[in-house]
Amino acid sequence: MSLISRRRLLQFGGLALGAAPLWVPSRALAGSGNNRKFLFLFTNGGWDPTYGIAPMYGHDTIDSNPNGETGSVGDISFVDGPEAPAIKNYFEAYADRTCVLHGFEVRSITHERCKRLVMTGKSASSADDWPAQIAGHSPDYLIPHVVLSGPSFTSEYTASVVRLGENNQFAKLLDGTSLSSATPARAPLGATSADAVRVFRESRAAAFAAAAGRGRAQSVGASLVGANDRLDRLLAVEDLDLSSDTTGSSMDALLPALDALQNGYARSALMSHGGQFNVGWDTHSNAGAQTSNFQVLFEDLISLMEELDSRPGQSGGSLAEEVTVVVFSEMGRTPVYNATGGKDHWTFTSAMFIGAGVAGGRQIGAYDDDLIGRPVDLASGEVSDSGVALGTDHFGATILALADVESEGAPIAAVLA
Repeated sequence: MSLISRRRLLQFGGLALGAAPLWVPSRALAGSGNNRKFLFLFTNGGWDPTYGIAPMYGHDTIDSNPNGETGSVGDISFVDGPEAPAIKNYFEAYADRTCVLHGFEVRSITHERCKRLVMTGKSASSADDWPAQIAGHSPDYLIPHVVLSGPSFTSEYTASVVRLGENNQFAKLLDGTSLSSATPARAPLGATSADAVRVFRESRAAAFAAAAGRGRAQSVGASLVGANDRLDRLLAVEDLDLSSDTTGSSMDALLPALDALQNGYARSALMSHGGQFNVGWDTHSNAGAQTSNFQVLFEDLISLMEELDSRPGQSGGSLAEEVTVVVFSEMGRTPVYNATGGKDHWTFTSAMFIGAGVAGGRQIGAYDDDLIGRPVDLASGEVSDSGVALGTDHFGATILALADVESEGAPIAAVLA
């Protein structure tokens, strides 16, 4: 990564600081005692678990991939077929590290509302998503949560989230190319002007931070003071390249996030996975495209696990021993085909937990004949009529429990190792 001086960055007129939001909660953030790291893969558009990880063959009320059958490795079942061999290949290699969760309800069928619900457990705009909550409780990280692509919802923990941008905007701000590539190109400020900008920003932040009480002005000031410090630290880093290949494979796009996780600069990262040709998972027509999407997704998961296994972590083992991978979507698909051979939006869905802290080699929950999630005993993970109906609050509480962050919901203890 091409580094620039603090003075050079100030020549952007504050754009770099503006790339990260400017306020944090007024209450102090407690550092987590658990430094487990997280990688979230979001399958954008609404996947159909019955085409990949939730085989429902033998149910006359549910349409599934006609070219597949039920396969299994240990206690985990999946759709096995010639069009998506990577699913079986993945589970044969990594079933012991994987926990599959079935049948939790998102309680909406619109994309944006479902995204907010599955990532925050709430419909209110004031809710932070699970990665942001993890990041907000991890203030010592340089860039606590990195969003390469995909949804992000923040309120209280906004300042802990860094979005790299679809065109590598954040990296360009850091290396100075935003100035030269702007239209029209911008000339840098002179040294005197840059120093004046720096003095003004730091004095303004200090004045806000010193404000009496615990109001918004004080929280903004505290955030600005912290941003100045994090900016100095970020510019001093020599082994972090935040430029992402947005046109290549999913693994190419993930590399900056993996670097940040490996070197302890970030605690979590999120990337949207668009399936084959990156066209998304919203298959209202041609449900068979789900099979192609699952093939690409599991090819990428195999590559990801190989990459995590090959990278040394900070605790003496591999990076795989430190990272939890969460694979999920905003919704599922209806049990039966529509008039155009696709499937529409459905409130019940599945997810996968992989790696550090996960009780692998098992699947939790199930679907009934109508593709509705069955009640589950949270402690054992067994389907039980006396159990609870799983929702996004249970999904999120489980993620936060893996991160050792308190939550309002009840985690699915059976997912935890």
